[in-house]
Amino acid sequence: MCDIASLSDRHPVIFSGRGIIVQNGIATGKAFIVRNDKDLNRFPNGSILVAKKTSPRYAKVACKASGIITDVGSATGHMATIAREFRIPTVVNTHMATALLTTGQEITLDAQENIVYEGRIQALCYYGFMEEAFEETYEYRLLRRILKKITPLNLVDPHARNFTPQACRSFHDITRFIHEKAVEELANLNYQHRWHDETASRKLALDIPLDLVVIDINNGLGETENESETDGHARVTRDQIRSVPMKAFLDGLCAPGVWSREPMSVDFSSFMSSLTRTFSSHVVNPQQVGQNLAVISENYANINLRLGYHFNLIDAYIGEQINDNYAYFRFMGGVTDPQRRSRRARLIYETLAQYDFNVDLRGDLVIGRIKKLDARWMAKKMVLLGRLVGFTRQLDVKMTSDAQVGAFAREFKKQLKMDQPIKGG
Repeated sequence: MCDIASLSDRHPVIFSGRGIIVQNGIATGKAFIVRNDKDLNRFPNGSILVAKKTSPRYAKVACKASGIITDVGSATGHMATIAREFRIPTVVNTHMATALLTTGQEITLDAQENIVYEGRIQALCYYGFMEEAFEETYEYRLLRRILKKITPLNLVDPHARNFTPQACRSFHDITRFIHEKAVEELANLNYQHRWHDETASRKLALDIPLDLVVIDINNGLGETENESETDGHARVTRDQIRSVPMKAFLDGLCAPGVWSREPMSVDFSSFMSSLTRTFSSHVVNPQQVGQNLAVISENYANINLRLGYHFNLIDAYIGEQINDNYAYFRFMGGVTDPQRRSRRARLIYETLAQYDFNVDLRGDLVIGRIKKLDARWMAKKMVLLGRLVGFTRQLDVKMTSDAQVGAFAREFKKQLKMDQPIKGG
């Protein structure tokens, strides 16, 4: 008989009570930190997968993993469904697993009591776990057959060529496809001009030189009486912003020292490069030119910024229901040559990845996504995005060598430490 009370005497507790149990069970083995797809390709059989965030890509090692622990994640996400389908003991949203565990470290994951122990506790594996008689019934076997049409996820990568309606093989695939396309539509809301024509636009007064127009579609602004007029727009201040994601984004963008006012000198090659991308607003669509515009409600913000020759798009929802919360970030362009633009893009990519975003990098295009965090943490991520937009605004001009990517990344991280932490547990 396993003496549960004495386990901690012989096997120290690494952490307990952190995160959400997705699938009950006990797992023992060596921890293996997964940071990218290369790590997945060399994932050892029987190891416990430890990662910063959940991902449906972990399905490729589901038959090898004895357990899963993540820093960030939801019990209703795609990976959680996979864990339950394969009955892999899983705990998500611990906010500390990758900081406390190392690859090769032998641990025991108790996903019954939500405890991670140092070392292997084989006796715990046999304590109190018996197959339920229900699993032998006709009803259970019928449900298993039905689930094969519901839960398997085949559409893992939204950028893959087979990410199409025709490739859907389960209800999980259909839900995944609809979700990705819905987020894409929301991200392009500004370009499609789907707000009401009579919705009043207001110019936002800021301490930084940013010409930003705000459209309130539902309680995104507070009291707006006695507004002054600027260029045909009523004028509002930051204090009047009620939109949760917009307010957090502005807190980061307008933080002291974030928005550089230092004049930048552009070399001749960068100047000529910019001329090749000069265009008339009369011959291109809003997606290519656009104006600085934010469409907001109390819990939603769609922010489109053209800062010089680069473009930022931030689309976010932050509310009380954790499963509804998300932030989408898109960045591209610049005034300099492709090499310098790619350096800045790499800095943005590495920063977002460090702070738990799912990120794609293609040339000078960066796309980042994060979702299913509680309102407090989502607001912190929006502050991060605001600071990142302000900090990187002119960095393509400054980045004359690859070594500066790391230097500016450290400088940005140093600035973050001066404020409340963006990442934590």
